[in-house]
Amino acid sequence: MNTTRYPSTSCPHCGYKMDAASPVEGTGVPSEGDFSVCINCAGLMVFTHDMTLRKFGEADYEELVSDTDVCRRLLTVRDLIKRIKDKA
Repeated sequence: MNTTRYPSTSCPHCGYKMDAASPVEGTGVPSEGDFSVCINCAGLMVFTHDMTLRKFGEADYEELVSDTDVCRRLLTVRDLIKRIKDKA
């Protein structure tokens, strides 16, 4: 797994500052339209063309549920973050 650094941006859900992303598996780097999960609040987000993050929209949900593998992985990561935060 590799980590990609990008200019600091804030989670559109909770305001948490982020400047890096790591793929769930593999060695990919994020690009426009890729999904992400906030490590602080588990909010679902999408990378924009300038590597900032925006909240999921209705069209994003439609795209996500059409790809069951990506949907499963993204929701698993979101659920793990929520469980870790609940135990803290």
